[in-house]
Amino acid sequence: MKTYHLITLLILLLAGRAFAQGASYGHPANEPNDPKVVQSAKVPSTIADLKFSRLARDKEGNTKAELNNVLINEGSFYFKLRLSNRSSIPYDIDFIRFYIRDLKAAKRTVTQEEEVYPDAVFGQESASIAPAGRLMKIFRLNKFTLPDDKALFIELYEKDGARHMSLEVSRSDIEDARTVR
Repeated sequence: MKTYHLITLLILLLAGRAFAQGASYGHPANEPNDPKVVQSAKVPSTIADLKFSRLARDKEGNTKAELNNVLINEGSFYFKLRLSNRSSIPYDIDFIRFYIRDLKAAKRTVTQEEEVYPDAVFGQESASIAPAGRLMKIFRLNKFTLPDDKALFIELYEKDGARHMSLEVSRSDIEDARTVR
């Protein structure tokens, strides 16, 4: 595991931002029953029914995370993630993290990260992907813009495992967000 992954994981654990299985993927201050964080609610049908066209993907072992095109509706971004597990070992999701980070950093400089919290999560309640199974989740984030030198990163961490995946969403991907009604 790379050093920055270990440092990030330690920071998350110390800050109390690592969520237990079954907890919300939203801001840690939100309780699972908080009306702002919607688990397994109905997503607008036009977003749920859109054909999946891959924007970014990461493959770690026999697990894969894919991101659909970024969608925008009524001032909110929708990120549609498709997670698949082709291994014989279940993939238990510990937490999913969204943050904005510098793209390039010179040596010995500090990189700045700003965590972004989804205000709603749509899809299956399961926090585990069965062997040879798939899981689809849609995350709603409030609108934001990115400067040229930053990108949005989505990280998925496996509970008690090492199959962590990371997706990068560039500024142009955000600016080219597809408007859905």
